[in-house]
Amino acid sequence: MRELLYSTALVLLGFAAGWYLKPQIDISEPLVEELSHSTSPNQRPNTGLPSTLENNGKPELTYPINNTELAQRTSEKQAGTGGSSADFFLFLLSQRSYRQAMDYYQDIERRDSALAAALKTKLLALLKTKLNSMELEHFNGIAEAWLATYFNDIDVLLLLAEYNSVQDYYGEAVSVYQLAHSYAKNDVESQKTRNAIFQFLVAKDALLAEKQDWYTLQYLYELVEQAGIAESSHYFRLAEIYLHNGYKQKSRELAEQLLGHHRLSAKAKKLIEQIDGNDADFQPSVVAGRSVPLTRMGAHYLTEVTFPGDLKLQMILDTGATTTAISPEYLPEIYKSGKVHLLQRRLFNTANGVVRGDVFVVTGVEFAGYNIENLEVAVLPIEAGHNIAGLLGMDILSQFKFHIDQANAELVLEHNGE
Repeated sequence: MRELLYSTALVLLGFAAGWYLKPQIDISEPLVEELSHSTSPNQRPNTGLPSTLENNGKPELTYPINNTELAQRTSEKQAGTGGSSADFFLFLLSQRSYRQAMDYYQDIERRDSALAAALKTKLLALLKTKLNSMELEHFNGIAEAWLATYFNDIDVLLLLAEYNSVQDYYGEAVSVYQLAHSYAKNDVESQKTRNAIFQFLVAKDALLAEKQDWYTLQYLYELVEQAGIAESSHYFRLAEIYLHNGYKQKSRELAEQLLGHHRLSAKAKKLIEQIDGNDADFQPSVVAGRSVPLTRMGAHYLTEVTFPGDLKLQMILDTGATTTAISPEYLPEIYKSGKVHLLQRRLFNTANGVVRGDVFVVTGVEFAGYNIENLEVAVLPIEAGHNIAGLLGMDILSQFKFHIDQANAELVLEHNGE
């Protein structure tokens, strides 16, 4: 019995010594930051983020700052910035401490909604910068961390779809557009999503048609159809592509469905005649007739115009305006692109009387998938509210044959050069 007690005491002493001498690991800080937070499928559906990045096929592992280092850098950063919340938020993101950045944002959101909105604007600007500069791993990390919590954020989802588009991940891009379409909470978000899908298809259609890659183009439009986000003009485009690729029955079925469409009926009938006439030389247009989504605002319509620096502005469609005009607050952002210079000062007759305004020449304005070089833009006070940046005038519209389809809120365009 004495020997047994002696042995037991030695074992317990060994355990105690081992516990006392073991390395002290801080389990409150993760060793490696996870690529995504664990949530249920209902909380965070698939966003189309690729599981691997261009790192020899290996997932990116992000190492967060530990508490001591974070505290030290926080003190240094706040001492240098006067404690700016926006600067510190961007600092955390720049250090790839995504989880800490999201925790910081949520803390701000609980206490100051206006400040949180300002931080969100900074985040979107940073995502656009990373996307434009092709810093895709950093973009990926920020977007994934944000969507882990705010999975239905339309703005970030649309940027993520653009990320997938840049990578030519067509399936993932369409899936994210589908998510954005389903999550849109109001008319503004629905229109924003519709505009983004339109721009995506116009760009990819032009690229693939120019390369004569008709089967990939067919695959792209089939994805859009299957996702339930196709519009009538997309069905007609797919019918054209089916005929070109030799699928006459599929082409006829789609064309017949459009025979009753108020705008596409004539085109559908002509396409059926080409099918019946066995037109072996049929070639679809490089880009199908473009129907630009519009947003109704009282008696007016809004559309989107992209200025240099990927600045997307909501503009009033104004057939009575000779010159396109924007409000002064948007000029500094355009100036950053270096694609603008002052032309002259002019007098303009506006609803508020005669006013003097500066006229700038802007290079590389995009509208409806077309690039407009050396556009003269007047900078005038625009007091329309609703985040309206200006007026889209006849200097742009006169480059097209166009009409407004009021029933479907679309601007139907045919370029004069086509």
